[in-house]
Amino acid sequence: MSRPLLAVAVILAIVTGMVLSPPPAAAQAPVPAHAVGDAVGFGADIDIGAIAAPFLEQILALDAANDNITINELNFTGSANIWVTMEVVEKATSYYTIREESVEGLSARFVTSVTSDLFPQAGVYPGTVDPFLGCVPSFIPFTTGTSSADVQVTYISTSSGLSKWDVSDFALRESRTNYTVDLRVTSSLRNVPNIELSTTACEVIVTYEDSEITVSVDVDAEIRVIYVPALDYFDFPIFDNETWTASSDATVGGRIAGTIDVTGLDPDEEAAYFDTLNSYLAASGLSVTGLTGFPITLQHITVAVVADTYLDGGVIDDIPVPVALALHAREARMTLADGNFHTVYLISSVPATGSMFPQCSWVYSPDDGFIVGYNCEIQPGVSFFELGNVQPGIADQEIADTKSTYGIGVAAANPLVDFFLKPPFFGLLLIVAVVVVSVLLVRRRGRRVMAPSVPPPPPPGA
Repeated sequence: MSRPLLAVAVILAIVTGMVLSPPPAAAQAPVPAHAVGDAVGFGADIDIGAIAAPFLEQILALDAANDNITINELNFTGSANIWVTMEVVEKATSYYTIREESVEGLSARFVTSVTSDLFPQAGVYPGTVDPFLGCVPSFIPFTTGTSSADVQVTYISTSSGLSKWDVSDFALRESRTNYTVDLRVTSSLRNVPNIELSTTACEVIVTYEDSEITVSVDVDAEIRVIYVPALDYFDFPIFDNETWTASSDATVGGRIAGTIDVTGLDPDEEAAYFDTLNSYLAASGLSVTGLTGFPITLQHITVAVVADTYLDGGVIDDIPVPVALALHAREARMTLADGNFHTVYLISSVPATGSMFPQCSWVYSPDDGFIVGYNCEIQPGVSFFELGNVQPGIADQEIADTKSTYGIGVAAANPLVDFFLKPPFFGLLLIVAVVVVSVLLVRRRGRRVMAPSVPPPPPPGA
């Protein structure tokens, strides 16, 4: 994989469970035969607060057993909505055209206030210099104090696109998709201790800080991908316990526009942040300009590797990208939108040697000829996360409702996060993800920027 292929992404994995019944005798899924109008939908409305409640109860129970800490307030509320529809809108002699719509919305608020007699006392504490150990910090006395936090997140992404699939083997030829991401994060912290060690002066400085930080992301993109040969993701016919590879040479192009802004950082924090970010990108082999301070305007960023420019003026150049996926299918029985049991195939990345559950899979239904859901299991047959199959009309309405609930009009159509999860994972949009994730993680000077992990890839078109 070439250096610009830095995969990133962001996907929500929380939901109610579902138990799959044991699979029947071995069968196989043939190449689907579609007609115009064939459609599927899947998704979920998630009460994040209800899922978080047991964890908060555990924290409160630990607090009750600790005389040194008192939790005055601890509350987490929120909701998430993820919905997808796919429909065959054209059938030519050699290919289908499939329209895809999706939306992901999230709204959450975390509030806490903690009093403890273990807070470090503010002040300057000289250490001692040891000839062998260097600076040895002195003991910092404790005091009683109260710290509080109030963090609110609102996020929505949407996508709308068309893709072409071969009639003969249902392999993906090309796709063109519009994306948009809208994110708002506000963080209000009160009386938070900040401890700094000066090895030069050999002293520890303890201060208390308040902060008001706001993160705003407004991004839209249009991405086109052509696969040569067509990406045979499903490798029909599908058998139980089958493993296969899907490979292709993809060409990616398009455009990207928007802004990323953070307010509330002091100048030193902001400068340190961009120094760290640019160092991280340079170490990854990318030559990047335009990342000097907030707000970031994506149209002003250039990204190059050696002499090849991949992003300039918001235009993503045609980039050749090899795609190689190792996949596995497991047969199961599942209740689908019609209320009946159906044979399905759970398609996932091939697990690493010796890896154990949990495992997440895309649900392929031979009766529908589409991916009809997403399922994460603690162990075979025991789910902890599901995007369930519903009638297409229900999913269409849920998409419209989610757009309305999270503040984006129905006319908007575009998200970026969906693209992060699709092949060919070329990584130019790493800038957006790194900036957002890093800002959320970096709250105090001296804390290192961290890159997010890479989730297993979903099928193209899902």
